[in-house]
Amino acid sequence: MMARKKSSLELVREAAEQTRKRMKEDPAYAREFLKKCGLLKTTRILKGKERKKVETMLRLLGPGEESNNQRFWTEEWVVGDKTYQHTTGEGVDELAEITEDDI
Repeated sequence: MMARKKSSLELVREAAEQTRKRMKEDPAYAREFLKKCGLLKTTRILKGKERKKVETMLRLLGPGEESNNQRFWTEEWVVGDKTYQHTTGEGVDELAEITEDDI
């Protein structure tokens, strides 16, 4: 008799269970997994004097990486362990500081 082929849902459940077990046994793997998922980041919107100070620093660094999705422009710089994203367009003008949390 042939074994029944596993459904996609069963395969996903098995993979999730294996990942959960590995994360429990290996903290370094758990941290790397959470990093890849973007779950270890703190985003803060800079305002006022702090924003002006950071904007001055970023101007001195020169142009950052740019992206455009037709409605918004995002310029990004990486400075040490922080990433800065300046997003503009359709009523938005935000400077965000993204820091990777350490657990």
